[in-house]
Amino acid sequence: MFQKQKRLKNPELLKEIKSKRCEVCGEPPPSDPHHIKSRGAGGDDIPDNLLALCRDHHTEIHMIGISRFMNKYPHVGLKKSH
Repeated sequence: MFQKQKRLKNPELLKEIKSKRCEVCGEPPPSDPHHIKSRGAGGDDIPDNLLALCRDHHTEIHMIGISRFMNKYPHVGLKKSH
């Protein structure tokens, strides 16, 4: 039987991300932590998988998708691809 691997959860890191400015526009905290690889897909709470985004940009990334979002905002650097 296939057992889904547990994802790494880090509440302290999520709290830290919330205290950062939006990585797109610099809007002051609180920011929404955005998982590059979604939590549902097993995305871990690790720095390389999280972006700090204001509510508007967090909504936008979900509306247009990660590829189009990163093309629109190339200054937002992904730490590594997932």
